[in-house]
This record gives sequence, C-alpha cells and structure tokens, in this order.
Amino acid sequence: MLTTSAMRKALQGALITLASATAVVALLPNTALAAKSAGEVSAKVGKPLQEAKDLMAAKKFKEAIGKVKEADAMPDKKPVEETLINEMLSYLYLQTKDYTSALNVYESMLAKNQFAPGDVNKRILTMSQLYLSMKNYPKSLQYAERYLKEVGQDAEVSRQIAQTYYIQNDFAKTADLASKYIKASANSAKPPSEDWYKLWMSSLFKQNKTTEAADVQEQVLGMYPSQSYWEDMFKYVQKESSFNDRQNIIMYRLMDAVAIAKGPVLKDAAELSLASGNPGDAKYFLEKGINSGELKDEREKKLLAKSTSDAAADLPMLASIEKEAAGKPTGEPLVKIAEGYLGHRQYEKAIEAFTKGLAKGKISFQDETTVNLGIAYLGAKKQAEAIKTFKSVPATSKVARLSRLWASYAAKAK
Repeated sequence: MLTTSAMRKALQGALITLASATAVVALLPNTALAAKSAGEVSAKVGKPLQEAKDLMAAKKFKEAIGKVKEADAMPDKKPVEETLINEMLSYLYLQTKDYTSALNVYESMLAKNQFAPGDVNKRILTMSQLYLSMKNYPKSLQYAERYLKEVGQDAEVSRQIAQTYYIQNDFAKTADLASKYIKASANSAKPPSEDWYKLWMSSLFKQNKTTEAADVQEQVLGMYPSQSYWEDMFKYVQKESSFNDRQNIIMYRLMDAVAIAKGPVLKDAAELSLASGNPGDAKYFLEKGINSGELKDEREKKLLAKSTSDAAADLPMLASIEKEAAGKPTGEPLVKIAEGYLGHRQYEKAIEAFTKGLAKGKISFQDETTVNLGIAYLGAKKQAEAIKTFKSVPATSKVARLSRLWASYAAKAK
C-alpha cells in the first residue's frame, strides 16, 4: 500500500487534474439565455458584448474579456444584462484558466440567484472542483457537500469529498466516510471501487488502527487480489501476532501459495521445518529457493542435500508408524503423521490422517490442525471442502485471520 505522503500526493494530483478538466470543458456560455434575452439587451451594452462574442469565436479570449468588462462598466444595467455579462465573463475566465476570477463571478451569481434553476447544482459542483484545483479545500468541501445535499448520492463526488479530507490529514473523517459509503453500497449492483478501500485502509493505518486496517485489507483481497495487497497483509499479520513454529509454517505455506515467499522466507521456512521434524516441507522450500536462484549459499545447498536424504527416509517411515499412532488414546500422534504427509505433498493421505486425528480429539493445537486439513483439501483440489474447513476455525482463535486468508485465497484459486 502507498505510504500516507505518497498517497496524499497522488490523490492531490488526480483530484486537481479532474477538477480542472471538468471545470473548463463542461461549462460553455449560456447560449439559451443569450438568445432569450437578445431583445432585452440595450444597444450600449449589446455592442461590446457582440464584439466580445466575435472575439470568442476567434478564440481571442483575453481581448473578449476586455469587451465584456467594457459592457460591465455601463451604468444602469438591467438584471438580465448583468446575468449575461457574468455568464460570458465566467466562461472566458475558465478558458484563460483564471480560476480565481471565475470563482469570484460564480460567487456573485450564486448570491444574486443569476444561475438558471436547472443549472444551479451543476454550477455548485463546478465551484467545488475549481476550488479543489486551487487547493482551497474548505471551500471545495463546502460546495461538494452542498451538492450532495441537493442532488443525493453521487459516487464520484462522495469520493472527492473523502479524498479531500484525506489530503487535509483528517483521517478519522476519511475513514468514517469511506466506511459508510462502502457499507451502504454493499448490496448495490455496482460494488464500491478499489479506491474507496484504499482510502479506508490508509486512513485507518494512519490512525494506528492496525487491526481495523487489516480487517479492511482482508475484504480487499477477496475482491481485488494482488501480490502487493498480499505483501501488505502479511506485514499486518506479522505485526499483530506472535506465532509459534506450527503457526509460522501455516503462514509460510500461505505466503508461498500467493507467490510472495522470497529467498529469506523460503530459508526460514526450510530451517523451521527441519527443526520441527518435517523434512518434506524443508526439501520443498529449499528446492524452490535454489531453483529460482534466490538461495545460492553452499550452506543452503548442504541443507537441501540433508533434507532430500531425510525426506527419502521419512516418507516410508510415516506409513509404518501410522498404525501405531492410530492406537494411541488421543488424536495428536495421527495429526503429526498427517503433518508429515502434508510436508511431502501427499494430500489424500494427509486428509485421512488429519480427519482421524480430529475425530479422536484431545489435540492441543486443534485450530492449527483444522487449517492444515483445509490446506490438504486445497492441495487435493477439493476447493469447497477446503473453504468450509478454513471457515470453521473460531473467530477467537489465534490463527483465525490466517484461516480466513486461506479461505480467501482458496476462493480464488484455480
């Protein structure tokens, strides 16, 4: 995820570009008003205005401004003449990118009710976007929020408001707006865009609400899975939890599954697997790191040789002691056999042993065993069983988040 300063800079640039483009392109002089009022404009005002229109047609906007101001200087103007002058001036200022002057004209027109009734909300939105382009955030918010009050829900304007609060470092307000919008849109035909989730996550993170930010990240992974989001997710996971060896292996397996396990992670996973008596896993992680070129040291090559030798001896031994484990009064011996099978990628055998062990019960690490059973189902391409198993882990478990993440990955796995 982008850092807060980088995200603020990106949002600021995107918002200003959007505001400038919308303001300049969308609003043209009110030709309907000009046609309607043609007979109501006096000759003394009409002459410079006609000259201004001719200059506008030739795209000589600065010269046209001079002619409109000449008309504006005339005394005793009618209200319709003042409105027409302001319409032309606002358009010309926009064309010359003199947004300050354009806004001064708009503020005057709004105060005098000079906008046509059907144009009021459109002009209010343009004022918000113009103020945004000038980085006058309070004024931009004032008019954007007025627009929503008059028009109702608008996804783009709502997001503009939330982003503007973010740029002003009001992260609590940003998070509140993003949360409400996403929840309100949950059952709509068109789900909230990814940008809404980015705003929500970043604003929570900036408030040091790490757990809440991680919860949002989980939702994002379910809809917009990507390696960068997975990388951010594991930063949260590792920061919020202190895992034991068995839990760390579950995490390393998931990092490998989503393709973000690089050299150091593969090495740690292999060493931990060897120390835990699971040479099958150690061999897998080391082979992956060495074959990719991420593990190159002689020590790592020696570890692979040892793991390969130990794995070759381990697999037939598992079968020979499985019957003995089945005769034990608790399910733990069978579960440990199942973990060995899982390390060797013998998924069907792992499923059978995990299932028997869980049925016996009295397992001191039952939640971890449930997750590993889900991993075995997924390895055996039994996607529905895997997801159901992952989701059965209690929300209070220390591996609850890992289990939900496995479920999210399984739902998207091919």
